[in-house]
Amino acid sequence: MDLLPQLLRTLTSVSSDAAIRAMLDGAARGSQGLLPVDGAGIVLLHPARTRTYVGASDSASLEFERLQSSLAQGPCFAAHHGLRSCCVPDLSRAEGTEDVGGFEQFATAARRRGLVGVFAFPLRHNGVSLGALDLYRMAPGALSAADMRMAQDIADFVATYVGAVLRGVALRSEAIRTHEEIALLNALRDERQFLATAIHELSNSVASIAGFTWVLEHATGTLSERQHQLVAAVRRNAGDMGALAADILTMLSRAPGTAPSAGSHELVDLRTVVSALRERLPVTAEAGPELVFQLPDRPVAVEGDPEQLQRMLANVLGNAIKYTQPGGTVVCALHRQGEHAHLQVRDSGIGIEAADEAHVFQGYFRGANAREQGIPGSGLGLAIVKAIAEEHGGRVSLASRLGAGTQVRIILPLAHPDGPPP
Repeated sequence: MDLLPQLLRTLTSVSSDAAIRAMLDGAARGSQGLLPVDGAGIVLLHPARTRTYVGASDSASLEFERLQSSLAQGPCFAAHHGLRSCCVPDLSRAEGTEDVGGFEQFATAARRRGLVGVFAFPLRHNGVSLGALDLYRMAPGALSAADMRMAQDIADFVATYVGAVLRGVALRSEAIRTHEEIALLNALRDERQFLATAIHELSNSVASIAGFTWVLEHATGTLSERQHQLVAAVRRNAGDMGALAADILTMLSRAPGTAPSAGSHELVDLRTVVSALRERLPVTAEAGPELVFQLPDRPVAVEGDPEQLQRMLANVLGNAIKYTQPGGTVVCALHRQGEHAHLQVRDSGIGIEAADEAHVFQGYFRGANAREQGIPGSGLGLAIVKAIAEEHGGRVSLASRLGAGTQVRIILPLAHPDGPPP
């Protein structure tokens, strides 16, 4: 009669959701019933050579398992780390020999407790050992070759079952972790939606403030020079707040892990984008650096969203102006090269530390040089530039030297590389 199916029924009678220790106890009792031994124990060991779980067929076997654990030596360790059986049929004759080499203390202490023979077999699983099956006898005598094979088969069978249980635990843990991540993503989505709504309302208020400044300047009669200065200050701050709100909304619309959106693209001549900004910048750049624009004579057409492209360039130019001292120079150059449009902004400003260059396109990052000099900013500008460039099939790069200026280059695919559109 094949005895392994009996052990299978013993093991599978324990639910995979039950404690592993209870499963080991059942397997140890099954091993004692299948083999000519007086007791059995099973131990799971991790690489640090300490026990994680112990099972035993009876109290005496559990005591021997704990003895090995307390001494950190014994046949179970020898079988586990050697990945082969360790058999001592008679401890009284084996003391002082190679048979108990490495666990003499255990052999002496176990004999005093009445143990005569001990046989340990590694729990082999996928080429490694998960622990050991220990068989105990209170009378001398070796196990037969058939019993030895049976014992190792039992150990391997237990290892396979334990491995399956551990995999099930890992899968359940992964499912729990995935569920928690989904809950977190849902919470973040709700938070992003709330923040987007709040920023949108703020944008409306800022737009209203900007509108009233126009009314103050044009529909309320003559203002004094001081009043003009105050209204201009309100207008500038409203513009800054509006730009920041727009940048935050742009970042919120780009959820992590989502593909870039093409938006509503149309044929755009980048020269018109640059020219529109050039008309607006003289007020922004008062008492600032000299602005130089270099535009080609022929169209530079790309497929894109005019508003987003203008925001992209406005962020780059805004940074260049902000970080360049009065008397410096900011150059904005546009040209065609092969099948791409190259938009380049270089300045003679404070520059960026080399350690910060790898992080400048990350959202909310600000270089150490800007922080030390107290220059205000949200750290969103270049992150917005990168996102918009990539949405238009392009890329952006930056080169800088501390104290010697910065150059930002945006490369976009041309809509009509062979010439102007018909």
